Amino acid sequence: MYYPDFIVKTADKIYIIETKSDKDLQDQNVKQKRLAILDWAKRINQLKPEDRAGKTWEYVLLGETHFYGLSNNGASIDEICQLAKVTEANATGKYLLNFFRRWIF
Repeated sequence: MYYPDFIVKTADKIYIIETKSDKDLQDQNVKQKRLAILDWAKRINQLKPEDRAGKTWEYVLLGETHFYGLSNNGASIDEICQLAKVTEANATGKYLLNFFRRWIF
């Protein structure tokens, strides 16, 4: 069973938020959980809008330094979530791979 730290509902999104100390962000268990929760959110978002509260579900992994840095600079919860959301590309490293491919080839 997985129990997120927070679930935040905004005008158009539902964020599943997990908070971690900076030292735990690269923990193997956290990395595996990222992929599992991304898959779960992807399946939720394939449901009819009325079956998912009419909102897009996203996963946020929020480290303490990132949170306090954004919060202390006046970022809203929606801005914090957008900046800390986990995508398949950044969870699997595909973002960097695609970035380097554009520069090398």
